[in-house]
Amino acid sequence: MVGAVAGLVEGVAGDVGKVVFVFPGQGSQWAGMVLELAESLAGVCGGGWAECAGALKPFVEWSLVDVVVG
Repeated sequence: MVGAVAGLVEGVAGDVGKVVFVFPGQGSQWAGMVLELAESLAGVCGGGWAECAGALKPFVEWSLVDVVVG
């Protein structure tokens, strides 16, 4: 570690056996990026996209799959 930084929060996650991908939308992405990732990791991701879309659906008026593919 370089040194303490104001506002930096550090911690160690416990082993919960799950993985999540976060794309913060700060401009370092490109259109279609997640599709390329999903295709290259199809065996790892499995039905994760559909599961996430289903879990999100009751809370939003848009489709996760449509936004990602769109």
